[in-house]
Amino acid sequence: MNINEAFPSSYLRAADLGKQARLVTIREVKLEVVAENERAKPVIYFNEQPKGVVLNKTNSQTLAAMFGPETSGWTGRQVELYPMMVDFKGTATEGIRMRQHIPPAAPTPAAPASAEAPPPVPAAEGEPLNDDLPNW
Repeated sequence: MNINEAFPSSYLRAADLGKQARLVTIREVKLEVVAENERAKPVIYFNEQPKGVVLNKTNSQTLAAMFGPETSGWTGRQVELYPMMVDFKGTATEGIRMRQHIPPAAPTPAAPASAEAPPPVPAAEGEPLNDDLPNW
């Protein structure tokens, strides 16, 4: 039994990502009450994922640095979600972090091969051929 399945969550958790980053597109950010007797927190939702991520201060600041402080300007932007060990109230735990997606660089085309190889250079008269080289 996967212990994470014993405690389902309405929000995306690091365990849901497995051990890999995921590219997602921001659909919206809205305020929601995520825990009883607490004030509303921002939750970010993505086109590719049904569960949202409750934004903590670190991820909020990361997104604001990338896309500006107005969350309405984040819609349609792509980010990578990735799991990372973080400190939460003095305890190391796995959390979700966000970074800007940088597409891999396109491969540079190889230089075209010359149609003709340069002619071999003949040995000068009286110069020994490379007989000291081993025969392979």
